Amino acid sequence: ALQGAFIVDPVGVTAPALGIAADTANDRMFLLGAGGPVDTATHFVNGTASPPPVELNANVPYRLRFINISPSNIKRVRLLAASDTAVQSWRAFAKDGAELPAHQATDRRATVLLGPGETYDFEFVRPEAASLMLEITTNIRGMPPARIPVNVR
Repeated sequence: ALQGAFIVDPVGVTAPALGIAADTANDRMFLLGAGGPVDTATHFVNGTASPPPVELNANVPYRLRFINISPSNIKRVRLLAASDTAVQSWRAFAKDGAELPAHQATDRRATVLLGPGETYDFEFVRPEAASLMLEITTNIRGMPPARIPVNVR
C-alpha cells in the first residue's frame, strides 16, 4: 500500500512559529504506521520497520512533525537521551496543520500521544552534540517499542 502525507506550504510564506520559511533541510516528518492490517503489526516509521538514524546539527531549529496514520492505535512518541533515557524538551507549535495559540505553543517535555489521524509539530533545538533516540510505543500490550537513533552533531 502506498502511504504518505500532503504538506501544503504557500510559496514565500514564513512559518511564524519558527521564524523561518518552510525548509525541507530543517523539517523532519515521521509518518507513524504499522506493517500490516492487524493490531499487533510491527511499528513502521516512514514506511519501514528499520528507519535510518535522524541526523541533526546543534544550534539549528528543526520542525519535527509526527503524523499517526494507524487506523486504530494511539502512538506515544518521546525524545530521550540515549545514555540515561532522560526526556528532552521541545516546543509545541502546531496541531493538525493549525498553529497553536501562544498560551499552548510552549516548551515542554518531549512526549506526545497521537490518536489515529492526528498530526503534531514541534520545534527542537539542541545547543550541543548529543546522542538521543525517538521512542515510539503503542497502546497495545506487549508490543515492543520502536527506537530510532537521533544524532546531534
